[in-house]
Amino acid sequence: MRGVEQIPWLYDAICAVSEAFGLARWRRWLVAGARGRVLDLGCGTGRNLALLPPGSVAIGLDPSWASLQRARRRAPEVPLVAGSAEALPFRDASFDTVLSGLVFCSVPDAPRGLLEARRVLAPRGRLRMLEHVRSTEPWKAHLQDWLQPAWTWVSGGCHPNRDTDAQTLETAHDADVAEALNAIDHAAAARVLAALPFDLAVRAVNQPELDHRAHLFEHLPTDKAVALMTAMSADQRVEVFRGLSDRARARLMPTIDEATRASLRSLLSYAPTTSGGIMTTEHVEAPATWTVARALAQIRTGGHPHRPVYAVYVLDPVDRRLVHVVTLRELVMADPARKLLEVGERHPPVTVGPWTHREETARLIAKYDLLAVPVVDEGGHLLGIVTVDDMIDAMVKEQTEDLHKLGGVEALDEPYTKIGFGTMIRKRAGWLCALFLSEMLTATAMQYFEGELSRAIVLTLFIPLVMSSGGNSGSQATSLIIRALALREVTVGDWWRIAVREVPAGVALGAILGAIGIVRISAWQILGFYDYGPHWPLIATTVGGALVGVVMFGSLAGSMLPFILRRVGFDPASASAPFVATLVDVTGLVIYFSVAYLVLRGTLL
Repeated sequence: MRGVEQIPWLYDAICAVSEAFGLARWRRWLVAGARGRVLDLGCGTGRNLALLPPGSVAIGLDPSWASLQRARRRAPEVPLVAGSAEALPFRDASFDTVLSGLVFCSVPDAPRGLLEARRVLAPRGRLRMLEHVRSTEPWKAHLQDWLQPAWTWVSGGCHPNRDTDAQTLETAHDADVAEALNAIDHAAAARVLAALPFDLAVRAVNQPELDHRAHLFEHLPTDKAVALMTAMSADQRVEVFRGLSDRARARLMPTIDEATRASLRSLLSYAPTTSGGIMTTEHVEAPATWTVARALAQIRTGGHPHRPVYAVYVLDPVDRRLVHVVTLRELVMADPARKLLEVGERHPPVTVGPWTHREETARLIAKYDLLAVPVVDEGGHLLGIVTVDDMIDAMVKEQTEDLHKLGGVEALDEPYTKIGFGTMIRKRAGWLCALFLSEMLTATAMQYFEGELSRAIVLTLFIPLVMSSGGNSGSQATSLIIRALALREVTVGDWWRIAVREVPAGVALGAILGAIGIVRISAWQILGFYDYGPHWPLIATTVGGALVGVVMFGSLAGSMLPFILRRVGFDPASASAPFVATLVDVTGLVIYFSVAYLVLRGTLL
């Protein structure tokens, strides 16, 4: 060991200067995420340990005895251990949090040290790191390279230009790599992606959880982007290509090999909401004359390295039509000498067409408990397969879009926390303006009944109560029917059955709310909380009767609107709860004042 770490007071002085220029804030961030049993890896002079809350269960480790002596004065209650990050002297799953503050830029074998850190972490434990990384800006990276020899000698082995972030991700799960790339800006994520081992980079870009993959490819060098795109699975490659700008497409398309280019053109011809738009062409197919042994050999030698094998798709040897599907379990359990047509249950394969909507494809996968469903053309020829994992990703997007529509928001294209302010306003303003203009009809209705309001001002007290009850009942009915349509529990032709069911349901619900309203008005009048005047029984009757009518109409309108939208070709989710509430608000006022006129005529009106 050499450098300033052997002179603790000098090391502390350098750290104090760095903290004055912003390192203190990052150090507090690093320690703030610690929980449970904490290992401060490379604790140095104990600056992280001093920030831990009192009573924390922590251990500090550092290879420098001189630094540990100073750390003991700073955090006397914390056990300190001399040791190396590459060989931690602790049992597996010993800690809930491992802290690493400017450590792995100095560890000679950083990947091994990272594996050790993950070994001692408990399941779902946290590895929190604050590290030097190579800059994404070329001039800064060149400056790091120029300063590196001198700085490494002075600091005792620190490499400020080391790709510590990429080395960290080498030991992580593919989904964790995607999550880590999501947390940094596109340029930095592209640089980390380019520094990863190629196989890991391919697995990372194949993760649907990786946001803005197209933006990463736009920042990658052309040769690296083409290599990754060629190695990706076909369905994920198409999704990335759809998100590329025209300029990036023009840059990459001519450099892609002809086979990949043909695959892209074929899959891009299908809409992303169809089976063809989410299918992959990587699958195992075999002629019906093959044996089990030969099919297994084909899987070993010709299977896509980044795609799971769910089944072997058996084709007619003459016209190449799909005639049978043998699952991997059936294949492994079968006699190696048997023909593929003799393996498994013989029934017509469950298939979809390339233009089948993904919701229908999801329904078939769920109905028949499939891991993948083949996509065939009109002649029965196999085009590709839609796998259950891709279908789950597609349906999550579909359901998210529907939920946004139900809330009166245009579907968001990216995570909420990454939506720009202008984009958020644009997505929400359209619906809000439309609903605001619709609500103006409420003002028109109130103007029409201005005379009644002036003679019986007490009626205004219950306008919010009546309007909100109708809107709530309509929103309930809309949500139930939209979900029932999505699950094929009802069809458009069942509208009259739903109407017959919702009218009495609305009357019953309205009667319940009306009874509560009457009891409330009566109780406030009798107990003296409020004086509704000498005609308070009639006012209570008015509110109760209006609630029956408004809630019944809300239930009927809310249940019928999805059917109407489906009939004219729109997404039923567009019958959002706010839109239904607006419709019922206007009608509710008419019903309320009509009931009031009938009940209060000759008294207040």
